[in-house]
Amino acid sequence: MYVQFMLSHKVFIFYFLILLLSTPWVAASENEIHIEADKVEMDEKSGTSSYIGNVKLSQDNLTIHAETLTVYADKSSLSKIIAIGKPARFDQAATAKSPNPVSAEAKRIEYNAIALSLKLTSNVELRHGENRFTGEKVQYDIRNNIMKASGDENKKRVQAIIQLDNLNQIQAP
Repeated sequence: MYVQFMLSHKVFIFYFLILLLSTPWVAASENEIHIEADKVEMDEKSGTSSYIGNVKLSQDNLTIHAETLTVYADKSSLSKIIAIGKPARFDQAATAKSPNPVSAEAKRIEYNAIALSLKLTSNVELRHGENRFTGEKVQYDIRNNIMKASGDENKKRVQAIIQLDNLNQIQAP
């Protein structure tokens, strides 16, 4: 495995702590976050850290798999995480607070730590409990439990499979 640090060890710890303390799934847990990748690149000026090659981020009930995972930090807080893959995968298991598991696949998954939202683009599949949504673009507001999906310019339409017993899981506009 090849690891390239463009920053000092202290800066790496700083960005890692930002990731640990700024995300909602971490704040609720005292467990560790594990990130595995073939390569790591960090840039203090831009506030980014990139994990490249067979990336796996896991923490408690959350797992992200991607070819690349980029973490963006603004001063002292995490602003977003972008996962890119063929496809990138996001899985969050059921918890006491959120009894329905959430899983998503797309070529690009963007997690906004400030808005608490997921934006998935290109060949998207989102599962929330037993419900399933596919399309070219899906936005999921984690805080308010609201999902919006759209097709593409080639008339590819959104498909939804909704279990009638679980209609209140996702509120569509």
